[in-house]
Amino acid sequence: MKFHNKIIILFIILIPVRSLAQINTDFEIALNNGILANEGFKRCNRYMTGWLSYADPATGLLPRTVTGDNYWNAKDAAADNYPFMVLSAYFTDTSMFNGVMTDILNTEIALTSRIGSMPDTYDFTTQSLQENSLNSVIFGSSEYIKDGLLPMTEWLGTSPWSDRMLSIMNSIWEYAEIETEFGVVPSTDHEVAGELLQSLSRIFWMTGEQKYIDWAIRLGNYFLLGDNHPTNDAATLRLRDHGNEVVAGLTELYATISRIDTVKKASYEIPVYNMLDRILEIGRNDDGFLYNEIYPQSGTHSSGLADTWGYVLNAHYTVYLIDGIQQYREAVIKALESTGTSYYTNTHRFGEVMDGHADAIESALNLYNREYTRQAETYMDTSIRRMWNLQQPDGIIEGWYGDGNFARTSIMYCLWKTQGLTISNWNEDVSYGAVLCYNYESPAPSDIIVNSTNSYEILQNETGTGTLIYTDRDYSIKQLPEYLLTETIIRTACNDKNIDDDVLLTFTAPSDIIVYIAVDKRVTSVPGWMNNWELTGDDIITSLEDLEFDLYSKSFVNGTEITLGGPQAEGFEGYTSSGNYVVFIKEGNIPDNRPQKSKNTLKISLSSANNWEGRLIFDTPRHRTHMNLPFNWARINQFPEWFTVEEDSIYTIHNLTLNSKNDYTGLELVRGIPITLEKDTVQNLIVIPESETSTTSVKESEDVSVKKKQPSFRVLADNHKIEVHMNKSCNSMDVAIYEIKGSLLWQCSNIPGNNIIWPVNGRKGIFIIKVTADNMTYSEKIVIP
Repeated sequence: MKFHNKIIILFIILIPVRSLAQINTDFEIALNNGILANEGFKRCNRYMTGWLSYADPATGLLPRTVTGDNYWNAKDAAADNYPFMVLSAYFTDTSMFNGVMTDILNTEIALTSRIGSMPDTYDFTTQSLQENSLNSVIFGSSEYIKDGLLPMTEWLGTSPWSDRMLSIMNSIWEYAEIETEFGVVPSTDHEVAGELLQSLSRIFWMTGEQKYIDWAIRLGNYFLLGDNHPTNDAATLRLRDHGNEVVAGLTELYATISRIDTVKKASYEIPVYNMLDRILEIGRNDDGFLYNEIYPQSGTHSSGLADTWGYVLNAHYTVYLIDGIQQYREAVIKALESTGTSYYTNTHRFGEVMDGHADAIESALNLYNREYTRQAETYMDTSIRRMWNLQQPDGIIEGWYGDGNFARTSIMYCLWKTQGLTISNWNEDVSYGAVLCYNYESPAPSDIIVNSTNSYEILQNETGTGTLIYTDRDYSIKQLPEYLLTETIIRTACNDKNIDDDVLLTFTAPSDIIVYIAVDKRVTSVPGWMNNWELTGDDIITSLEDLEFDLYSKSFVNGTEITLGGPQAEGFEGYTSSGNYVVFIKEGNIPDNRPQKSKNTLKISLSSANNWEGRLIFDTPRHRTHMNLPFNWARINQFPEWFTVEEDSIYTIHNLTLNSKNDYTGLELVRGIPITLEKDTVQNLIVIPESETSTTSVKESEDVSVKKKQPSFRVLADNHKIEVHMNKSCNSMDVAIYEIKGSLLWQCSNIPGNNIIWPVNGRKGIFIIKVTADNMTYSEKIVIP
């Protein structure tokens, strides 16, 4: 008797958080998601072309409304409508994105910039500026940045629109004139100050420039350390729209301060908690939704419900990520679960206008991205249909600047349905959708006994196209059911194909499992020990032309002693030289609340009404790649990240329709992989993260912890020096220090020992440290304030 227990982890397991009965519907879900995303993108395209028909003939700028307001202004036309026409063009019309949308930006800069770079109102009738007060110009500028240019930058990265954002922000502070005990600020209004706080907190990380966080701290001190606290001191705090900006802004500042200044964080901690606690104490109904306004001094509230409830709960969730305050996370989950009640799902309780639908859907969507709940899925699918039904045949929705919210929400919804995938060469014929499957370790028994002198192998998370099926043959899997992909295989010896004993394999079920036995199709009657096994109707095709398998299955509960007999035991009939059977094992019962593994698997379904060629483009962790954020905190108007790829990791894509398998780097996926679709056909793909290269040593998890591969290093930094210490002995190391924008500041190779010291010489900002040791590369971001 000989047995080699060999566990080889090649892929991360593909198991969705659904019941067994639903597993085979994953591609149906992906296909349906594609149909919904296709409709959403088509509606965005119609909205864009509909509004362009109302553009001013002389300038190309867009009016505030399609009737009555014949002017362009910053706080409405620029902030709420134009940016989401740009993004609609980005997803559906590349020539429009690179042409008309860029032209509008250039015209807007040339015609509307009045105080520094800050835009003012441009009248189409007089073809001249309407000069507003400085306060009004600052208000419009802050709106344009936070509501429009900032979310565009989070998706596009560095672009002419991000340049516009920075120039406007610099002018806002250049012309600031309100004196406070903490310094000069542009505004102390809850809405304007809150928008500036949100924008400055992100722009600081994006640029690495100290001035942006210095400006944000002035505002933070004013509200948290002075006599202007939003709940301790204010008589009214508006939670619907405008007033809630200060809540989000202060917690975004708190998120940044938590990473760069522990002393300042400590001074902000209690004031931030007081604000968030008071909102939960007096600002919620029994279902966890927020009222339009609260009156902190009297402890009362208004009667109506805020459609922007998630905008405020974003703030609670951000602080939960930083400090682990469970009641803040529970507040989010309570609201998400309450969306499933008929009171909210069947009747829109936040206002039947389009803007109410949009804000409520986004409230759910941003938080659902953090905390999965089935109720929120139902709510969003129902509510998006109500909102879409408000669109008119010409693409206009309600004819005011708020129509941009229709596109913004639709894009967010579509990106959920595609899991962040986009395509080049978009047209209305093409549908593409995806579903994310959470990954669990495939079950593998540890006590298997084989009644044979031949070698048997357990390969965990292994099965896929190209996997060898026997230990003593080079026959491989050519095609198998997708539900067995990356599961455990017990690779048997083909030379045992004639064993007729009642006992060949025995093992204990390591959990509730389903065991599949692949039986050579040339067997006409299975052995008697398989009489109560169920024929699935699925099969496995191998690289050997005349070797195919039927699949039989049986479920076992945890701890069951399982005995499998010989392939030609009593009851067997058929071709006597049939190949030995092969065994597959997968989890039989995965509860919805089972912890998620660090990697995930994506199932994609693509179809087209006509022949089509283009590229399938994958998303990146944009909070890091575009914004350089230290962790992905919850943000208003962000485009949530779903399935993202690391550029230097490897991914395997199985095209089940074309029966192909290819490995790609994340960078290749971000640039897009070619896809060809034939008319009225469907292609199903599975994307599996196979391995990570050594250059992605630093990752942030949702609980804001940072993990590094070993041997790792640690960085100590102050205003005088940066020290790099290896935690494990190595022969030598190479160190490079970069500015956040990529400029190389210092580099040294073959440093003996394990430590280096580099003088900072008064430099401030964000730095990237890259260390290569023992043929592995590590990186870390540090801040010197």
